[in-house]
Amino acid sequence: MGMTFRNRHNEQYSCHSRLSHGPAAAADRCGSGNTYAGRTTAGNCVWCLYDGSYLRLFTWRGTQKERNLRDRPQATILVIDPQNPYRYLEIRGTVEEVTPEGAEELADQLTQRYVNQPTFFGHVEPNEKRQEMHLVACKINPTRVVTYG
Repeated sequence: MGMTFRNRHNEQYSCHSRLSHGPAAAADRCGSGNTYAGRTTAGNCVWCLYDGSYLRLFTWRGTQKERNLRDRPQATILVIDPQNPYRYLEIRGTVEEVTPEGAEELADQLTQRYVNQPTFFGHVEPNEKRQEMHLVACKINPTRVVTYG
């Protein structure tokens, strides 16, 4: 049974159910990768989920990733099956929103999913970091999905 993604053109993509329901290892390339001097790019590991319409992830305000998501609203998420690295989803999409609204709640939801702890602050990051780590939630509309394995 596969997860179904629909893009803005109402095209349907069927995906690997276990990977799209996670948790699985995920890496991102936002804004065609985090662009650094010399136009090099880098991917990062991220926690993400699919809510039935959008891929959801979070990052910190002021990071290169956040700037890239805002400046060039395109992203690629590679979701790798932890039991079989030759089985993966590559999901490309358009960044629809980057907002502080609901960011901590999303971080908590992903913390529960990935590390089985109730909250992000206090379990992944110390509570004291809450004042300096301003989280933003990102919504990515899938426009192309490639499955392998």
